[in-house]
Amino acid sequence: MDETSILKAFFEKAGEVGFYNVSYEELSEALSLESSFLSHQFPTPIDFLKALLNNLDKISPEPEDLSELTLKESLFECFMSRIEALELYQKGLRRLIVDFEKSFFCDGKMIFLLKDMTPFFLKSMTSILNQVGVEPQTSKKMALLIVYGLTLRIWAHDETLDHSQTLQALDHALDLLMLKYEGFA
Repeated sequence: MDETSILKAFFEKAGEVGFYNVSYEELSEALSLESSFLSHQFPTPIDFLKALLNNLDKISPEPEDLSELTLKESLFECFMSRIEALELYQKGLRRLIVDFEKSFFCDGKMIFLLKDMTPFFLKSMTSILNQVGVEPQTSKKMALLIVYGLTLRIWAHDETLDHSQTLQALDHALDLLMLKYEGFA
């Protein structure tokens, strides 16, 4: 069975029962896999998220030709292609983000989650900067990571069919980024 199917099933289940409450036995049964295979491939729930984020740049649709766009428009397209790629895993990711918001300061697991995920997000931010022709300096990657994090937070709560709240939040965050860092390019 391919990794995409496993990840999709995990995040679907995580959307129902919570990220840390997915039963490996139930998931293995639903996927017709040996439980030992699943627990070997993904020892902890965080490993499912790592696998998804590690492949995010690969599974994201390639944005259209960015050469005719402004820097802000190019960044917008790159971010939206990644958000589009996450749609398959939407239910579980939304639940994870909402749970993260509720328990960040109360639950040590959530702080470790953030620590474990940051390198994967920074890798994706490096890829975005390279796509738009900007030198991937640490400060720029961190700035984009903040934009992405804020946008994903809105995405987790966006109930509109056309993702208008997400689009608006990303546009606004990029406006602020361009104002704050005039020499971002």
